Amino acid sequence: MIRLSRAGWNNILIFSSLIMIFLFNGLHLKIFSNDDDAIELSYLLPADQMILTVDFANLSVERIGRSWRTVPESNHSSEHLHNIIQQWQQLEVQSLHEMPAAANQYPDRVVSFWFAGQQTAFVVQIFFVQGRTVMQTPNGLFQSTQAIEPLIL
Repeated sequence: MIRLSRAGWNNILIFSSLIMIFLFNGLHLKIFSNDDDAIELSYLLPADQMILTVDFANLSVERIGRSWRTVPESNHSSEHLHNIIQQWQQLEVQSLHEMPAAANQYPDRVVSFWFAGQQTAFVVQIFFVQGRTVMQTPNGLFQSTQAIEPLIL
């Protein structure tokens, strides 16, 4: 048996209690946090901005009151254009830290959004890389979580 004085046993109790406290404090953080598996999603476009015009490669979609029109005119209905603009506003993306190595130097598509009260366009450069859709915006680099091809007119 270990022979310790009363002060020695007190020190052992104090240090073992501290170790248990630190162990339980750190353990509950590991148990209840799933940050490693969670994917943080956000919207591609700023939620608080009103879209006035969307410029695609061959045409522009302009807001007229509560409806939309294309310039030059096309066979897209106002309801179809409204649905496409809504889908752009609700497009969820995942943040990326760097551009994939297989990406082209130049984007495959470019879509410009003009917001009310803004002097410059919110330009989205779209890269199709190995089955993924990567987008470069003024807010950073993102990967789309859903198909984006139907949204490009």
